[in-house]
Amino acid sequence: MQNKSAFGALTNLVPSSKFLLVLAIQIGFVLRKPRKINPGDLFLSVLLAVAEDMPHNRGIAEKLSTLSTESPSRQAVFKRLRQDSAVDFFYGAFQQVLREQTQRFIDPQLKATLKKSETVFGRIIIEDGSVIPLHGTLSGVFKGSSNQFGETAALRLRWAFDFRSGNTIDAELHHWRENDMSTAFDLLTDRNSLFQGLLTGASVLPGLRGCNLPLK
Repeated sequence: MQNKSAFGALTNLVPSSKFLLVLAIQIGFVLRKPRKINPGDLFLSVLLAVAEDMPHNRGIAEKLSTLSTESPSRQAVFKRLRQDSAVDFFYGAFQQVLREQTQRFIDPQLKATLKKSETVFGRIIIEDGSVIPLHGTLSGVFKGSSNQFGETAALRLRWAFDFRSGNTIDAELHHWRENDMSTAFDLLTDRNSLFQGLLTGASVLPGLRGCNLPLK
């Protein structure tokens, strides 16, 4: 049974089926419009399966069957996802999600303030990050925090967007201890920049550690 809240939330995030089909063809994930596993349905099915704690081929196949009249097998899903181009497909799809949602969620007042700052700063970088908990068996490779139950495993997804150019300059996985401050000093190499941490609401000029410059 489909989780309606998860389905509704993810549907608002997923790029259009037309965009995902064009992307899939461009990178060689599919050669033409497929008859059974549509790239748009596959992308949404993977997200739904993960959101509903079914991160396996069988779970993805089940989600695919609810989105279309076709009922692909888990072997067919495995064969499609094990292609090298699958990584490029999902990377391109998530880049599009970030581009679309950036424009959707930037507060109009903040956007107006940043526009005024364009005459002062050479670069305006908007950054956010989120810790992704992993299965405990991965703690040896992706060590997270420690608690009374032992070691945990985690990674941080960090995203940084150049407001002036409109380019994503960082959308990768990092050590879970990375935060907005360390990101500022990783990404900014000159003083002619403005850094806005969306989680902390603090702006930081490189070289002025701990100096908050409120934008409001």
